[in-house]
Amino acid sequence: MQEFANSLDLNQQWSERLGAFTELGKVNSPGNDVFNSGDIDLEDQRLHDYYEKAQVRLASAKQLSRCSLP
Repeated sequence: MQEFANSLDLNQQWSERLGAFTELGKVNSPGNDVFNSGDIDLEDQRLHDYYEKAQVRLASAKQLSRCSLP
């Protein structure tokens, strides 16, 4: 039962890591979306918003990477 609990904990850690790194990919979106929307100001704001969120997620991912995994 303890091995199962450890497995669930490890799976949760990897899931959080994946989520953190997936968030980083959103920073690229506004640079591409500006060609569809044509709204430079909107996409610039989205870029800054995603960048700020990505910085938080990156710090979180770095912290998770320091966790020891079996």
